[in-house]
Amino acid sequence: MIDLDTLNCAGPSGLRDRLSTLIDPRHQRGIRFPLEEILLLALAAVLAGRISDVAISDWIHDLSPEHRERFGCRRGGPTFTVPNEATIRRTLQSLDGDAVDAVVNEWLTQHSLQDDDALAVDGKSLRGSGHGRRTRPVHLLAVMGHRTGQVLGQVDVARKTNEIPMIKDLLAPLDIAGNVVTVDALHTPTETGQSLVEDKPAYDIMEVKMNQPSLYEAVAAVEWDDYSPPSITLNKGHGRIEQRTVRTSDAVLNKCALLLS
Repeated sequence: MIDLDTLNCAGPSGLRDRLSTLIDPRHQRGIRFPLEEILLLALAAVLAGRISDVAISDWIHDLSPEHRERFGCRRGGPTFTVPNEATIRRTLQSLDGDAVDAVVNEWLTQHSLQDDDALAVDGKSLRGSGHGRRTRPVHLLAVMGHRTGQVLGQVDVARKTNEIPMIKDLLAPLDIAGNVVTVDALHTPTETGQSLVEDKPAYDIMEVKMNQPSLYEAVAAVEWDDYSPPSITLNKGHGRIEQRTVRTSDAVLNKCALLLS
């Protein structure tokens, strides 16, 4: 649960002012609740753990008069009015998801990015968002802080493309100069490495597999005994436990960076 009294929703850097910059897709006739008010209430409900439209609406209607006033709800009679479930649902369905993502992530990263010196980039398909062969599941590429676990940005990977060209769009709004970015083997092509090292610049850690045979062979040819001693890690996942030997050295990292450039 979130503490509503500490939620930064007012002021020039508050969430409400940021949400007011979004384009309202609704017809102007008959609007009773400002767009930023509906979104602020809905986002607070999601932060409190509510996911479905009904659960979001129930959480909003359970707010105390004091909290309704703090969210900017207008007074209607003896109390403050809030939107009903249908209004919330129709408004959320009509919004540009990427635009909302950009505004919310900018608000979240205002003070949080400096707390994370390592970021992870990975893509996942949303469960239940596809229908067999007829509709492709929604696939999102996201960047998350290692330390805080906070999602700092995400982009929709369209049907006619893949994750590789989308990583630039994902990281473009973030100031990650000097940060470490970890990516999986899908993102080992030269363009990604050059973008991270030259455009940002950031440090990248890539998993090297046979999709980049030259780089894989160069790393495999390194005489590990000449460098730092190995460390043993124990990893759990996908129903199995793996023990791995991890060896690192400045020479190896420099060699990989040279090959990627």
